[in-house]
Amino acid sequence: MDDALAKRRYRIGLRLSLDALRWMIWPLAIGVAVSLVLAAVLALTGAAPDGGVWAVWISIAQWLWGAAAGIRLFAAVPVHLALGVTRRETIAAFGVFGALTTALGVVVAVGGFLAEHAVLLAVADPDGTWGAAALAGTRYLLITPIYFFGGAAIAAAALRFGSGPLPAGLILILAGALYTGALFLEFAPLADALPLWTGACLVLLAALAAAFDLALRSAPIRPRGA
Repeated sequence: MDDALAKRRYRIGLRLSLDALRWMIWPLAIGVAVSLVLAAVLALTGAAPDGGVWAVWISIAQWLWGAAAGIRLFAAVPVHLALGVTRRETIAAFGVFGALTTALGVVVAVGGFLAEHAVLLAVADPDGTWGAAALAGTRYLLITPIYFFGGAAIAAAALRFGSGPLPAGLILILAGALYTGALFLEFAPLADALPLWTGACLVLLAALAAAFDLALRSAPIRPRGA
C-alpha cells in the first residue's frame, strides 16, 4: 500500500503525459507534414525564409506545450486535491509530466530540423550541414521547458489568486511579458553569447518552476466532492 502511494505521483505524471500526447499528436503531425512540404516548395521557388520553415513552425508549436501544461493543471489539480492527492504529489507529478513532454518536444524539434535538411538536400542546395541542423534544435532543451513551466506557472497563479478582473488582468500582463522574453531567447543568436544565453534560460526556468511550486502549494483546496 505504501509503495503504491509512493508511486502514485509517477502514475499521475505518466497519465498526464499520455493525455497531453493524445491532444497534441494531430496538430504536431499536421504541422510537420505542412512545414516539410512548404519547405520543399519554397526551396524550389527560391523563396525560403532565413532559418527555414521548420524554425517558424516549431516556434509556433511551443504554445502546444504551454497550453498542455496550463490546461491540465487548471483542470486536474482541483480534482486531485479534492480526491486526497497532496500538493507535494501534484507538484512531483507535474515534474514528471514536464520532463516527459519536454523531452518529446526536443526530439520533435531536432528531428524536424534534420528532416527539413534532408528535404532541402533532395530538392535544392541548402546552406549548412547536418550538424548545424541538429544544433539548431538543441536550443529547445531549454526553450520547451520554459514554455511548459510558463503555462504551468500561469495556471497555478490563476488557481491561487482566482479569476477576478484584477488578478486575471495582472496574470495576462505577466504572461505577455513572459512569452515576449521567451521569444527573444528562442531567436537570440548564440554564436558569441552561448554562456550568457544558457544562464538567462536557466534563471528564467528556475523562476518559473519556483513560481509554479509556490502558487500551487498555497492554492485553495476544494471540499471533497466539489
